[in-house]
Amino acid sequence: MKNKPSRKKYVWKNRNTCKKYAGSNGSKKESKKESKKALIITEIIDTTPNDSNIIRNCSVTYDNGDKYKGYFNTKTKEKNGRGVMKYFNNRRKVIRSVNEKIVQIPKNIEYNGEWENDKKNKNGIMKYSNEDVYTGKWKDDIKHGFGIMDYSNGDVYEGEWKDDIKHGFGIMDYSNGDVYEGEWKDDTKHGKGKMEYSNGDVYTGEWKNNSLYTVTLDTG
Repeated sequence: MKNKPSRKKYVWKNRNTCKKYAGSNGSKKESKKESKKALIITEIIDTTPNDSNIIRNCSVTYDNGDKYKGYFNTKTKEKNGRGVMKYFNNRRKVIRSVNEKIVQIPKNIEYNGEWENDKKNKNGIMKYSNEDVYTGKWKDDIKHGFGIMDYSNGDVYEGEWKDDIKHGFGIMDYSNGDVYEGEWKDDTKHGKGKMEYSNGDVYTGEWKNNSLYTVTLDTG
C-alpha cells in the first residue's frame, strides 16, 4: 500500500515575511511607505499534493486594494485554480435607508471562477459595477465561448462570445418582450436570424450590422 503524499503547512505571520511574494527586495532601507504597498499573504494554508508551490485558501491583498482568495502559486506569484477576486472600486451607489438616511455602498466588481497563469480561464462568474452578471467561458481574461449575460436593464443574452464580444449563434431576450435568435458578429446581429416582437410580429432573414437586410414577414 502506497503512502499518501505529505501535506506541508506554511504560516506567514508578519508583513516582512510576505514581502517576498510581492516582489519586495527585503532591503532594510525600504521605507515604511513602500512596505505598505507589499502584497500581503496571510492565513494558514497547505499545499496540494501534486505541486508544492500551489497553495489553497490563500488570501492575497494587492497594493491597489484588490483582494483575492483561492489557489495561488507562491513561486510565480500567480493565481492558479479556483478563486474569488474582489476588485477595489471607488464608485459607489447611493441609496436611501428605511429611516431616510442616505447611504453609500460600493459598486461591487467580483470574479468567482477558475484561473490559469494569473488570468481568468475556463468557467467563471463576473459581477460588474453596473450590476451586469456574466456566467460562462473565459480565455485569458476575456469572455470567449458559451456564456450568459444578465444585463442590469433586464436584457439577457445566451450564446457564443469571441474576444469579449457577442460573436456566433446567440439568443437575446429583451426586457420589452422582443426576442432575437440567430447569428452575431462583432457584437451586432449579423447573418441569419429571427426576431419575434412582443406584438406578435415575426421577421426572419439576413441581418447586417444590427439592421435587417433581407426580410421575410411571417404573419401566421
